Amino acid sequence: STHEHVTEPMSVLIVEPNPAVGNQLRAVSVTVARTALCLDFSGARDALYSFHPQVLITNLRLEDYNGLHLVLLSRMLEAPPRALVHTDRPDFLLTNEALAMGAFFERTERLPYCLLAFLEAELPPEDRRNPAQPDRRQVPRGGRRVPLVSIATSKPKSWKAATRSSSSWSKGSPPVHTTNG
Repeated sequence: STHEHVTEPMSVLIVEPNPAVGNQLRAVSVTVARTALCLDFSGARDALYSFHPQVLITNLRLEDYNGLHLVLLSRMLEAPPRALVHTDRPDFLLTNEALAMGAFFERTERLPYCLLAFLEAELPPEDRRNPAQPDRRQVPRGGRRVPLVSIATSKPKSWKAATRSSSSWSKGSPPVHTTNG
């Protein structure tokens, strides 16, 4: 008889106080992992010890506590899970603390789109991105930026050449004025 080695699916604990966001993340996670969803810190704390997740995904903001408390608790487990902290309100200091604890960090609005890659990828032991650098993924990409040029007159029959640059994709941004000559 042939014995097949059956691998246990990955286990993921999602901690999200907003049920809509939590259900959205769970819908992605269940495609590749056993997934538990907790809406608060106390439920998540208990799940850390009973569910034994391999991956902890937590919102940074959890009412009286924050997700970093859970990351810290998870680091005391015999097999600490890989942690991912997310938030919709960036906080440079808390992001640095999360990275110092070895957690990965992501913006909440991006998480449903990158969660599957996070769960399936062979990642380094910790997030190596620099939170002080702006995230280029947040910048909208447009087509080629073509400056609009206009010639202004200050007096009749006296031309003053000026260029007025503005991008067609950035409506609402103040125009940049430059003068030639």
